[in-house]
Amino acid sequence: GENSFSVDGTFTYTSDAGAVLTAGAGQSETVTFTPTDATDYTTASTTVTVNVGQATPTITSINPVNITYGTALDNSQLSGTATFVVGENSFSVDGTFTYTSDAGMVLTAGDGQTETVTFTPTDATDYTTASTTVTVNVGQATPTITSVNPVNITYGTALNDSQLSGTATWIVGGNTVSVDGTFTYTDAGGAVLNASDGQTETVTFTPTDATDYAAASTTVTVNVGQATPTI
Repeated sequence: GENSFSVDGTFTYTSDAGAVLTAGAGQSETVTFTPTDATDYTTASTTVTVNVGQATPTITSINPVNITYGTALDNSQLSGTATFVVGENSFSVDGTFTYTSDAGMVLTAGDGQTETVTFTPTDATDYTTASTTVTVNVGQATPTITSVNPVNITYGTALNDSQLSGTATWIVGGNTVSVDGTFTYTDAGGAVLNASDGQTETVTFTPTDATDYAAASTTVTVNVGQATPTI
């Protein structure tokens, strides 16, 4: 007759069923239409447009970052794994982790700090970037004691912390900075030494900033001159 009728049937990919296409819009695939009524109709072919969007990888793990105070956040500190299911199989996705915004920052000392991280896949065609967080543990730094001035006293003078002076430094974000703090005799405070030059006493440096720095130890030279008796 002269009337148009709908023909029941099923569409199937002609040859690429099961294939995994790369990401991209406007891809063309051949399709076969198989009528339900196989007596009156034969199969027909056409094409279909397939739009494949980028996949976002699953970040399965990211290793904690363990650094010492003064060390700036650097992308080289980051490592982990990302995966995605392709054709029912889980595959590792190659790529790089970077700090999302805080690269170059120097964090205060403390464990369990959280930073945002971006994963950028090597295959930028099929995958988009993904975000996660990393735990950053920043340990206290032990300052470098650059100098302790010799103590020059006379016999009979007890060792006193006020006799001590010196300098301590540390590298923070690539720059050497002075570390404020106090020097104390570790165990000999109050002792009266015999007269003699070149005596060695242990000294403790206690930083003012007890959050970022730990105490440091060194030695000081104590020169004890002879006393002149009072007649």
